[in-house]
Amino acid sequence: MEENIAFLQDLYQEAPEGALILDKDGLITWMNNSATEVLKKDLIGMSGPELLRQNNDAEILWPPDTKNINHRYINGELMEMVSHKIPNNESYLITAHQLDGKNGIKTILEKRLADATAQTVHDLKTPINSIFGFSQLIAENLEDIDFSASEAENQKIITDIKNHIEVVFNGSNSMVKKINKLLIIAKLEQGLAKTNLEQIDMLQFTQSCIEKFHTTTEKKGIKLSRQLMGGHGHVIKADRELLETAIENMILNAIEALEANGQKKEITIIFGREPNEMISFAVTNPGTISPENLNKMFKSQFSTKERGNGLGTKTIRLTAEAHGGKPYVKYENNLVTIGISFPDAK
Repeated sequence: MEENIAFLQDLYQEAPEGALILDKDGLITWMNNSATEVLKKDLIGMSGPELLRQNNDAEILWPPDTKNINHRYINGELMEMVSHKIPNNESYLITAHQLDGKNGIKTILEKRLADATAQTVHDLKTPINSIFGFSQLIAENLEDIDFSASEAENQKIITDIKNHIEVVFNGSNSMVKKINKLLIIAKLEQGLAKTNLEQIDMLQFTQSCIEKFHTTTEKKGIKLSRQLMGGHGHVIKADRELLETAIENMILNAIEALEANGQKKEITIIFGREPNEMISFAVTNPGTISPENLNKMFKSQFSTKERGNGLGTKTIRLTAEAHGGKPYVKYENNLVTIGISFPDAK
């Protein structure tokens, strides 16, 4: 849709990174101020792949690979480039950021954060549109109420208003969760987040996680349970907010996987102390995963979902690392397990 392109143009017009929009044939239809400054000229109408071929020996594929980060030389400068398929459109957004020696690592972090921001802004459009649309419906319903009539006569309108309010509430809740996820990732990835360690009873904590998803799992016919490993020392020290976010992402991934593969609808939270005294939290569900995806699971921007952005698994990895541990994924006996393992901060 044209509104998606207009939205991205507004978002990237003054961005510090270069941005171009190319149509299905690879012709440049728009470029932001930074791209014009770096390339020294207006390239509207030119072939994007042909421009890159002039600066690089490697063949340039079109349509572009939207799963990986590429590095290309443009006008003698090394650029990190990422391609994004514009939703509901046949065009592509290409973003490029200059890598310059000692600042290269910092630039990469800034670029990945920008990509995460752009994806999250896109993800927020759905709940925002829901809130906007159903707020209008609520206003129209209120105008239709006959305040001189009985409650029974207005019952249908009242029921509609209640349903619309529920949609607005769910949309708002979804937005808050997405924004919080982005903020946590940004702080963790830039080393700005400090772990706020506190005593956590793993039994109470996991029960709370189950209760948060009770309505969702009940509607979807999914059994969500927990299993304690070992039988001693279930009180640990960890950052409750980070841990909650990581576990919630594991559960959400499992729910989405069950919906996609039609397997037995059962999810288990496995937690406790491992034989080496490391703390482990994991979520397991019936499913399948290829050896290739198994090895890529926690790599930046990787997702097994068609429109996924990898933010969920990135949050899991960063949470484990913030606690001095590591994430892990296993596939055994037709069960996929994603978890984190870290030392107890006694």
